[in-house]
Amino acid sequence: MSGAKQRSRRDGRIDILRGISLLMIFVDHIGGNRVSQITLRNWGFSDAAEVFVILAGVSSMLAYGRVFEQEGARHGVVRVALRCLHLYAAQVVLLVSTFLIVALWAHYFGTEFLGIEPSRPPGLGAMARAMGLAQLPTFLDILPLYIVLLACFPLMQALWRISPAALLLPSLLVWRAAQIYPWLNIHNVPSGGGWFFNPFAWQFLFALGMALAVEHRRRGFTLPRWRPLRAVAVVYLLYALLAVAPWRRWGWYDWRPLIVFAPDKSTLDPRRILDVVAMIYLALSSERFRAVQDHWLLRPLAMCGRHSLEVFAAGTLLSLLGRLVFTTFGTAPVAQVVVNGGGFAAMMAVAAWFEHRARQKMAHRLAA
Repeated sequence: MSGAKQRSRRDGRIDILRGISLLMIFVDHIGGNRVSQITLRNWGFSDAAEVFVILAGVSSMLAYGRVFEQEGARHGVVRVALRCLHLYAAQVVLLVSTFLIVALWAHYFGTEFLGIEPSRPPGLGAMARAMGLAQLPTFLDILPLYIVLLACFPLMQALWRISPAALLLPSLLVWRAAQIYPWLNIHNVPSGGGWFFNPFAWQFLFALGMALAVEHRRRGFTLPRWRPLRAVAVVYLLYALLAVAPWRRWGWYDWRPLIVFAPDKSTLDPRRILDVVAMIYLALSSERFRAVQDHWLLRPLAMCGRHSLEVFAAGTLLSLLGRLVFTTFGTAPVAQVVVNGGGFAAMMAVAAWFEHRARQKMAHRLAA
């Protein structure tokens, strides 16, 4: 298959949205970051984490669903298992790197890092629990969620092949059960409770992403432009904006018609689901967005999305460094520029490097 045909089978809008979510996750994970006042969590009920997970469902179905269909379940399970091992290896690297960075920073700067976990290098027991995903430090809990969801993909894909209802109805019931029964979670040692991102709840968003992917591929790698549905999505997003935007912090009149508390994120409040589904539907059914997806200004974001694991890992460590810088040196404008500007540049440099390597590999394959 030629490179042009391969590109035609990939929706650049998905890559761009993933890239944006990765940059926002980096920003939101740095306390005292002024740029976080304009990230997605200020504009509606959901935030970048929901975008990341629903697009993970979309991408997984587009990438691995075809393997299951064309090469069989055995090859599909092997591919998914290898990807899970790759993700787990990345989690281990992040854990070890985080502990080392915090230890070295404490040694050279002697700063007590309140509110930053892990605050000191762990013992062997804690490290073993962290390696086993039984102890997830703060800000290192998104990748384990993705590992669990992707590990469930073969079962979810098998249910989808029976019928869409065979996947979505049980997924919906499990999500609802996670909201009703707090014990339905994976135990997390530090908190004494469960994972902050409850996999039994978040699997429903992943399943919705899988369903969107099927419709997306069936219609030529886009979603249908149903005007009534687009109108409903716009109205809902406007309501969410009015309800939760920090108008006073922005220095504007408070437009909220009533006080709405932030919907629960751990068990994925339905308002958060509706919010992110509305956004993704509008984005992936937009012909204007599709027309500009290859614009040179958007290429860095698309590259970040295409190499999401590497960029996510880089952003996780960079956000840790950002928290350490703000804790040690304060949050003055110069520090804001250094942390955010340096972080964005480094993440895009990582994406560019892996993009270059991917093109080299493709060139070698075509030449062979």
